[in-house]
Amino acid sequence: MSYVVGTLSKDEQIKEVAHLHWINYLTVVLCLALAIACIVLCFKYDAKNNQFLYILFGAPSLVFTLSSLGFLLRIFTTEMVVTTKRVVCRTGVISVHTEELKIGRIESVEIKQSILGRILGYGSLWFSGTGTGKVLFPNITDPRGIKSRMEDVIQD
Repeated sequence: MSYVVGTLSKDEQIKEVAHLHWINYLTVVLCLALAIACIVLCFKYDAKNNQFLYILFGAPSLVFTLSSLGFLLRIFTTEMVVTTKRVVCRTGVISVHTEELKIGRIESVEIKQSILGRILGYGSLWFSGTGTGKVLFPNITDPRGIKSRMEDVIQD
């Protein structure tokens, strides 16, 4: 939360911190499993002696490993915070994407949940503001609870 804490204005307090659901890690696990499978196949067919097999199994394992690192970096650098004055979602380290919406400009808060999301307790929150302002909290834990606490902050 270094970005949000560093940009708090006078008399602004953090009211709610949204956390990503564990389901986000499934992409990382899937990419690592595919990378390991490619490496195992590479050794199984002795790809060092066959350049084609080395490229066929080695290249995807590298791509899957780098993809899983990218997904992990995105997960660890995502901040989703509701303060007394604004809603903030920030993602990234080098290429940073920040969405902010002032509390007074919020018109609606929508929950988007799939069937799996309802079963496992995750979903996305869309904060819509006047004009074209929108902030998305993707795949967060307990979206209904955050929405109800968010409505209390909006009314204050």
